[in-house]
Amino acid sequence: SYPINWLIISATLDLLGYDAETILQQTQQFDIPSHRLEHVATINDTLYYNDSKSTIMQATLASVNSLIKKHNQKPLILILGGTSKGVDRAGYIKQLSNTTTHIICFGTEAETLKRTCDDCQISSESYTTLEEAVLATQKINSPSCVLFSPGGASFDLFKNYEERGACFKKIVATLQENNSLTAMRCKLYD
Repeated sequence: SYPINWLIISATLDLLGYDAETILQQTQQFDIPSHRLEHVATINDTLYYNDSKSTIMQATLASVNSLIKKHNQKPLILILGGTSKGVDRAGYIKQLSNTTTHIICFGTEAETLKRTCDDCQISSESYTTLEEAVLATQKINSPSCVLFSPGGASFDLFKNYEERGACFKKIVATLQENNSLTAMRCKLYD
């Protein structure tokens, strides 16, 4: 959705008489804000993305589709959770059956989300905490993308989506550090 937003902004600025080249130069200087489809790390050929800002399923679907296009259909593991705010997420989860390899559910609605995944015949598992969910990604052997795009509000376990995203990034950083230490130990004993 970000390229579409920039297209709208650029068209508006063009209508207001701003030079297209100047607009292009300015847009290349902007960074996407934290917690919005942000690449966090690559661990053993697995790319980890933080999209904690995704508090509705439409945003999750857009992020999934964006990564599928960007990484040419690389297997995608989705971490889904948070509270639904009364919205039935089943129809949205059904749309994920052709784009995700596996869904890892977490939080207070994890079991409900997993049952929905099971009903849609999507490989899934559920965990109580975000840490357990992220650690579960390490059990999946194939190189892939791990997308943390909960599609729900953060209030079940966190103060807000920023705290939730920061927690995800901290867990991934710990995984990366542990992986580096393991690799270093293996080289010492080779």
